[in-house]
Amino acid sequence: MARIKNLQDPKYIINFVDICSKLDPSPTNKYVPYMLKLIEGYIADVRKDYEEQTLKDIKELIHDFHDLSERNQLENKDIYSYDSFESLEKAIKEGKSKVTESQIKKKETKLLFEDENYIVIRPLSFRSSRFYGATTKWCTASDRDEYAQYYTRYAGNGVLVYFINKKSDPKTDKYAKLAFHNETDFRDKHNITIWDPEDKQLTAGEAFGVIGKSVPFNVYEIIQNELYKGGKINIINV
Repeated sequence: MARIKNLQDPKYIINFVDICSKLDPSPTNKYVPYMLKLIEGYIADVRKDYEEQTLKDIKELIHDFHDLSERNQLENKDIYSYDSFESLEKAIKEGKSKVTESQIKKKETKLLFEDENYIVIRPLSFRSSRFYGATTKWCTASDRDEYAQYYTRYAGNGVLVYFINKKSDPKTDKYAKLAFHNETDFRDKHNITIWDPEDKQLTAGEAFGVIGKSVPFNVYEIIQNELYKGGKINIINV
């Protein structure tokens, strides 16, 4: 463990007395005290700027590293083995991704069905909605934080369910990911809407064609049951 007193190397210290001494034209450094008085406020501003702005990125990086290290979410917890800011930042991003994914699945998602081909979930947070709705154009799964209001509106005022085909790519298969929604009145079948990855609402004919072709009937029964009987949720704000 490093001791602070052993790190007091001149190359890490800005000594304003020495600097003013070099700038003082007198042979006795008689102007140094006055120069220091003039820049006293400046020194305080520089110190504050370094703490709050200049070193902000490093501060956040170290705090994140410490937090992830304490939770054993880093493959390599030896910070001195990272030879650059970028390499440390990359490791932290990977560690955060693991923590986030694990937390989302366990605490922020209602798992309705999953096998090797399909997964059906009900997102309980905007973060969960974005995670499972990734690569789609759903407003409820946008990367933009201001779109959280749309998730809250749809998930808070009805039932929002996502169907995901693990073996298909949403970019090429318009039924690889589907969002099902039912308004507050769960008894009215006409309130159910289905949206494809491009955020286009399926027509009645398209929706009927999807069932049995892209969404197995037994999986659709689970979705339908949640849409009608799932009830309201308490949205998790993270």
